[in-house]
Amino acid sequence: KTSITIYTPENINENFQGIIRIIQDQEDNYWLGTFQGHLFSLDLNQNIYEDFKLGGQQSAIIYNIVDGKNGLIWFANINGGGIYYLDRYGYRPGNFNATNGLEDGNVWGTLEDYTGKIWIGTYNGIDIYNPDTKNVKHLSRNDGLIAPRATGLLEDSNNRIWSYSTFEGINIIDQQNGTIQHLLDSRFFNEDSNISEIIEISPNRFVLGSFAGEIYLLDENEKTLRKFILGNGSNSYWVDGLTKDSKNRLWIATREQGVAIISDDFKNLSWVTSQTGLITNQTSCINSIDDDIWLGTQRGVQKLNVEDMTTTSFTKDQGLPANDIYAIQTKGEDVYVGSSKGFTQIRYVPYKENDSYHWTLKTIGYEQGLNYLDVSQNSISFDKLGRLWAGVESQILTVIDLPNKDTIPPAAFITGFKIFDDPITFTANTDSLWQLSTADKILSTNEKDILYPIDPSISEEKSTKEMKFNGIEGPYKLPKKLELNPDKNFITFDYMGLQYKNQDKLSYTYFLEGLDKTWSPITNETSTESYRDLPAGNYTFKVAAKNDNNIWSKPAEFKFTILPYWWQTWWAYLIFALIATAVLWKIVQYRSQWLKRENRLLEEKVALRTTELRNKINQLKETQNQLIQSEKMASLGELTAGIAHEIQNPLNFVNNFSEINKELIEELQVELKQGHINEAIELSGDIKNNEDKIIHHGKRADSIVKGMLMHSRNQSGQKELTDINALCDEYLRLSYHGLRAKDKSFNAAMETDFDPTIKKVEIVPQDIGRVVLNLLNNAFYAVQEKGKMLNGNYVPKVKISTEKEDGKIKIKIQDNGNGIPKPVQDKIFQPFFTTKSAGHGTGLGLSLSYDIIKAHNGIITLDTVQNEGTTFLIELPSNS
Repeated sequence: KTSITIYTPENINENFQGIIRIIQDQEDNYWLGTFQGHLFSLDLNQNIYEDFKLGGQQSAIIYNIVDGKNGLIWFANINGGGIYYLDRYGYRPGNFNATNGLEDGNVWGTLEDYTGKIWIGTYNGIDIYNPDTKNVKHLSRNDGLIAPRATGLLEDSNNRIWSYSTFEGINIIDQQNGTIQHLLDSRFFNEDSNISEIIEISPNRFVLGSFAGEIYLLDENEKTLRKFILGNGSNSYWVDGLTKDSKNRLWIATREQGVAIISDDFKNLSWVTSQTGLITNQTSCINSIDDDIWLGTQRGVQKLNVEDMTTTSFTKDQGLPANDIYAIQTKGEDVYVGSSKGFTQIRYVPYKENDSYHWTLKTIGYEQGLNYLDVSQNSISFDKLGRLWAGVESQILTVIDLPNKDTIPPAAFITGFKIFDDPITFTANTDSLWQLSTADKILSTNEKDILYPIDPSISEEKSTKEMKFNGIEGPYKLPKKLELNPDKNFITFDYMGLQYKNQDKLSYTYFLEGLDKTWSPITNETSTESYRDLPAGNYTFKVAAKNDNNIWSKPAEFKFTILPYWWQTWWAYLIFALIATAVLWKIVQYRSQWLKRENRLLEEKVALRTTELRNKINQLKETQNQLIQSEKMASLGELTAGIAHEIQNPLNFVNNFSEINKELIEELQVELKQGHINEAIELSGDIKNNEDKIIHHGKRADSIVKGMLMHSRNQSGQKELTDINALCDEYLRLSYHGLRAKDKSFNAAMETDFDPTIKKVEIVPQDIGRVVLNLLNNAFYAVQEKGKMLNGNYVPKVKISTEKEDGKIKIKIQDNGNGIPKPVQDKIFQPFFTTKSAGHGTGLGLSLSYDIIKAHNGIITLDTVQNEGTTFLIELPSNS
């Protein structure tokens, strides 16, 4: 039995007319082109159709339609609009309105519930689509809704559906119990509190935002309702979006005041505005993934990191079709945003070549088959099949099957090159001869692929050096085995990639093997930077293209050679080498004879200089011995003066008490003669006390002399156990009294700080004593000179201290003199260098001290500040 089905504008739509072309694709679907620029797809098995309109075309005739590979349907506009393709496996939009299933086309909310049913909020109630039965159920005021308008939908943790409108209250639909609960403005909220957004922050705890900037915290467990007001409660604080971050803080997108952040305990409020990083305060939607907040504004999309508050912005400059964003939704790690010009997928993908990441943006608009673009606010949702649901242009519900990731790489081609910015094109003429075309000349050949000039004034021999090649190949007719003259080394390459989908999304990277070390940065340009002054050698230029899914093509290659100048050829190098060898041999011969002659003269000069140097060394040794002896005598004189001063004190006591005793004895004799026994006994007692003092000071002088004799007799240089503290104290007094012996007017404060824990140390006491005495003499000299300069406004001070630390004995000698100038500090331990005035030093004291301390395996260091003083530090091993 034969049946006929007629398809007319009445059972399709009003655009189904003027059909001029019909084809059948590989899946038995029919594609029809019209005079009005509409392309229809008919699926007779499921009795459904789709209508595609050429975007922006007022006058279009679709005459030719071809079913291509990879799911592409190709069609042409014969009115000059060009060639178009439609990906039937790609972004397949299905558009629904009041004429094909919906109760109302004004769609402002979508969601998929836990059973898989799709809820669609409109201005005239709620449509519930069951994908299993493909039936649509409509809920209206007659079914129990508080009002028909449903501009927002939410499924809570109890699987209840919350339906709300900015003007007409809230419905809470419980499918399991078949009930609808109403939350009225006049019952629960202020009269002007129209709810615009709802979010569930924890089970049975909800946050509601109004267009007056009011935030309500509704707790069904505790049956409480708390109210917070953002700003002054005006419409500029209209709540356009709510989301929660990883720290349980509430983020609120407002219409004109930026983003408010409320802490999880609802005690702290902060703001992010254009003054603190936002691209604008006009925000329209918000969402979150992990530690990132995604914000839709009237100037693009902005990502905020909640940890460090860094931002990343996406605008038309980064690939958005429009900057006014009205909906933002996440799907896995991808972000989908809706604007006035369609949808955009934002994805973070890796670079193949260096393991770093970058952002890619894909647009779903007219070119991908959408007829309606303006996305309704906060209307995007995804179902379990990965389909995108959204309201567009206030009259359409759009459902889009998102495509699988494209795994087909683009093709890369090298299309030509320029020499000194002069485009070069190789073509074949009618006689199958090769021809080179430039902007100002045409060269051709009748034999080999060697170019000869048409201009007869140029010799044939010269022309063969211009450019050589061995035929052409490829779709862009590039020369094979190209050889360029060495002065043709300023080259720019042209290239392109080829793919039929999103040609404008191709990116490139290139590499000149033989020169470049790495591939170029990724670029959208189709010409390289100019390669200037290329040296002679073999080169391979490579270019690779990638699509917006970051899939790289196999590199296209072009090989060429830049010939060397004649003096850079191998035979020129050989000639140069032979000439150089001959010249070098001659030079070597000459130099050999000259060197022999110079060697004889040098030997004579060396012998003479050696004799003179030996004499100079002997003279220096004699001078050095004399200076050392002078330093020793100077030290001996200072030591002798100190000793004399030390002995003088007890001798003065002996002499004084001896004279007193003489007078007392005379008085004793007088009293005895007079028979005054008591007075005589008293005088004898005084004489006895004086004799005790004479004996005490005599013994003190004797001990000083014996000690000095002991030091003078011990010249063996052998180490012996020595009390460092006693040694330092003794030489402090000797140094001070020695200087006092020379200048009776000199006085200085002396301070000691000896570490009592230091035991006897094995040293050469005469040598260490000489070092300590020398440093103390220098310290007293420094404070004496500063005292002369300051004329009484200064208290000279010298301090000596000892300390045991980290297995070392430290002796520190400090003064508050003038210090040592910085330019001479590095020379202070050099022989014969002194900072004292003429006649006051030989310059050997510190040098000998340095050598003595070094011989004891110790170190001596200097720390000085000009005009403040100097510190010498001696460090000796404790087991020295």
